[in-house]
Amino acid sequence: FFLMIRRPPRSTLDRSSAASDVYKRQTKLKSTEDTINQLQNQLKEKELVINEGDQKITKYRNEVDALNSKVKQYEELIDNGNKKIQNMGERIACLLYTSPSPRD
Repeated sequence: FFLMIRRPPRSTLDRSSAASDVYKRQTKLKSTEDTINQLQNQLKEKELVINEGDQKITKYRNEVDALNSKVKQYEELIDNGNKKIQNMGERIACLLYTSPSPRD
């Protein structure tokens, strides 16, 4: 004589299986919350990096603007110096033309 013991089907709401399902759902929920928290932390870190990068870009733009301003000042000095040199050259040229000529 052979006695076969059957398990109840999974759809049966037996206490132990119901508790197991709740535990499984809680575990999945916990792991999902952990994943969300990790992603939020990664997002915050990336936002910090972006903010630091933006601050560096602003700093470098300001430095470039300051250097461009200095270059402009030096270009103006060079232009003024070239104008003075040209004016001196014109004066010198005028002096050369006013010297006695062999034709006189």
